[in-house]
Amino acid sequence: FLADLGIPLTESNQKYNFMNSEIRDEIPKVIQAKKDKYDIPDIFFNTFACQFGYQHKYSAADTARAVAATLEYGDSTFNTKQAVYEALDLLSRSNGTKIEAGIQMAKDQIQAVVKM
Repeated sequence: FLADLGIPLTESNQKYNFMNSEIRDEIPKVIQAKKDKYDIPDIFFNTFACQFGYQHKYSAADTARAVAATLEYGDSTFNTKQAVYEALDLLSRSNGTKIEAGIQMAKDQIQAVVKM
């Protein structure tokens, strides 16, 4: 997919923030142009970010997905009351590691759905 977008292999192996700025600026335009070929619905949407000092910067969409993943994640011993408390903990400014874990849970859920 990235090769078809015209992104060099060296750039596609890097995180988005570390890509060449010219390539990074072109990616949304190229994805928008090729979305019909790959049957991709509108994947771009407006959001806002919240930054805690100089360390943590999270978008509202990432935070919402992390909270949802925390509420939905569970096994046979799933405790809904505890899940609500853990989701509330994600919203605290002092729990950067918990929101990171929630974001990772959301990513894992999305990857599991894509693999189905």
